[in-house]
Amino acid sequence: MKSVEAARLTDLGEVKGFMDRALERSTADQTEVMVSEWDSALTRYANNGIHQNVAERNVSVRVRVVKDERTGVASLNQMSDAALTDVLQRALAIARLQPPGEVVPLPGPAPAPQVPAWSDATAASTPEERADFVRAVCVAAERSNLKAFGAFSTGSAQLAIANSLGVYQHHRSTQATVNSVVMGEAGSGYGDRAAVDVRDIDKDDLAREVIEKARRNQDAQPVEPGVYEVVLEEYAVSEMLEFMSFMGFSALAAQEERSFMRLGERITGEAISIWDDGLDPSGVPAPFDFEGVPKQRVDLITRGVATGLVYDQRAERDVARSCGREGVAGTDRGWQDHAPGERSALYPEHPGSAERHPGPESHHQAGGERIFWSHPGSGRPPEGLHLHQLMGLPVVGLPARSLDITGEPPRFAINTAYVRALEAAGCVPVVIPLIQDEQRLRALYERLDGLVFPGGADVAPMHYGEQPIDNLNQVDGARDRTELILARWAASDDRPVLGICRGQQLLNVALGGTLYQDLLHQGITTVHHADDDGRARSAHIHPVRLDPGSKLAQLIDETTVEVNSLHHQAVKDVARTLKVTGRAPDGVIEAMESADHRFLVTVQWHPEEMSDLPWVQRLFKAFARAAGA
Repeated sequence: MKSVEAARLTDLGEVKGFMDRALERSTADQTEVMVSEWDSALTRYANNGIHQNVAERNVSVRVRVVKDERTGVASLNQMSDAALTDVLQRALAIARLQPPGEVVPLPGPAPAPQVPAWSDATAASTPEERADFVRAVCVAAERSNLKAFGAFSTGSAQLAIANSLGVYQHHRSTQATVNSVVMGEAGSGYGDRAAVDVRDIDKDDLAREVIEKARRNQDAQPVEPGVYEVVLEEYAVSEMLEFMSFMGFSALAAQEERSFMRLGERITGEAISIWDDGLDPSGVPAPFDFEGVPKQRVDLITRGVATGLVYDQRAERDVARSCGREGVAGTDRGWQDHAPGERSALYPEHPGSAERHPGPESHHQAGGERIFWSHPGSGRPPEGLHLHQLMGLPVVGLPARSLDITGEPPRFAINTAYVRALEAAGCVPVVIPLIQDEQRLRALYERLDGLVFPGGADVAPMHYGEQPIDNLNQVDGARDRTELILARWAASDDRPVLGICRGQQLLNVALGGTLYQDLLHQGITTVHHADDDGRARSAHIHPVRLDPGSKLAQLIDETTVEVNSLHHQAVKDVARTLKVTGRAPDGVIEAMESADHRFLVTVQWHPEEMSDLPWVQRLFKAFARAAGA
C-alpha cells in the first residue's frame, strides 16, 4: 500500500486575506506584496541505488513599499499577523534610509488568462512512486553493466501578487523533473525530462536514451584538434539558448549596451526563429510575471533578425523617456507590436534561467517558458526546448577585508577566487564594505539572498573571552565587528550561509564557540596547517573525512576529500547550534553545519581555490540553490 501525500499549500482564501491585511495596514504611498509557496520532494540516486529522499515545504513573503519617493523591500518566510507587522515595519524603515529619488512605478490591474499548469498526480506523488521510476532506470543500467546517477523531483507551488493599485493575481502549478547520467568505463550518456503531469514522463524512454548514449560512448575515439562541422543534440542547443536568454534578451541588457541584440539587425542564420510564450502549455506555463502583469508571446528573433525584447516596469519607463514619451510606464512597448497595456510574456528582465535542470528549491518560481527554434522547410513542426524562468539570480554578500598599503589610501578588498566561484555557481556576488553604521549595514543585508564569510585575518580573542597569545597574527577589528553582526543576523533569519576558513571560525565565535589561537604553539597538532611555507594555495595537503550523514557529504556526494590548508587557527569549543561534520587525520575540525538552518555549512579549507574540482562545484551550486530558494 502506497502512502498518499496531498499537496500542502496554504488555502487560497488565507493567502488573499493575508495580502489584503498587508495592503490595509501599510502606511506607504504604494505597496506590493508577493507570496510564493512550494511543497516539493526529491529522490537522488547513484551507483544504481537510491541514496537520499528529501522534502521541503516553505513560503516566501516579499513586501515592496514606496514612501515619499523612496523604496524599501523586506521579506520573511511566515504568514502570521505578527510577522506581517514586522515585515511592513522593516520595509518602511529601509525606505526611510534611502535617498529620495525616482521610483519604479507599480503596474495597474489587468486580467491574466488561466493556464493549465496543475496535476493532482504530481501534487500527490509519493516517495514510493519516485522510487519505482528510479528503479526502472537503475535496473536497465545494471543489465547493461552501466551505473546510473541522477535525481527525480516532484512538487507543487503557488504564486500570488497584489498591490495597492488594484493588482491581484494568483496561480498554482505542479512540476516533475528528472535527470539521469549513465556511466561506463569509457563514457557516459545524459538525459532529462520535465512535465506538469508526472504521468507524462516515460521512465523506459529516458532509460533507453541514456543507456544508448552511454553504450555508443564506450567506443569513442580521440580526434585531432581542429575545426569540425558538428550536429548538436537538443541539450547542447538548450545550453546555448539559455546563455543567450540570460545575456541578451532583456531590455535592460540592451539599454546598458551589453546585449548582442540590435533590433532590426541579423543575429543568426535565416533558419532560426526564437520566441517566448509564457502561456504555452507544452512548457511550464504561468499567466503573469513577477510584477503581476499578464504574459503574452514575444517574438525575439524572427528568421534570424532581432525583433523584440522583454521589459519590466523600470525598463519600460526608461524606453518611454528615451523616446520622449513621459507618462505611465507600460503603455507602449517601443520595439514590439503590442496593444496598449500589454506586456512581454517573460518574467521581469531575464527570460533565461540559472539552472536548466531545477531541483525542488526552484519549484516556487511559478514556472518557466518554452523557447522554440525552427527550421523552415524541414517538413516537421518546430522542436521545443524548455528554459525555466529566472526570477532573479541570488545576490550573495562577501564581506571585504581592510587593506592598508603604505603610501596609498585605505581600501577594502576581496580575493577574486571567491567571486569567480560564486559567479560560476549562478550567483551575483556583492562585496560588503566594512560599514560602521549598523542601520546602513542592515539596509544592505536586507538585499542579500545569502552570505559567504571568506578567509583572512585572525578573529580577535576578546570576542570569545580570551587574551591574545604570542603567536596571534594580525586582526581586523572593523571586519570582526561587521562580520559578527552579519553572522548573527543571518543565523537568526535563517539566511543561507557558507563559511570558509576564517569564515568557519567567525561563525563559530558568533554563535558562542571558541578558537585555538595557534595550533602548533598550543600543542594541538604537529601538522603544519598554515601556508607560511610558500605552498600553492590550491595544493592538496591532507584528507578530510566527512560524516556520511551530513548535509555537506550529501551535497557534494563525497565522504573523503583531499583539501588545501591555509590556516593556523581552528575551532576549539563548538557552538551549541553547530555540529562537527568533518575532521583532518590529526583531529582538527575541518567542517561544521547546523541542523536548525536551511543552509549553514562551514569548511576550514579554501574550496574557491580548487574550483575546477567537480565536488567543489557541487558545493557552491548547492549554496546557490539554497540562496535562490
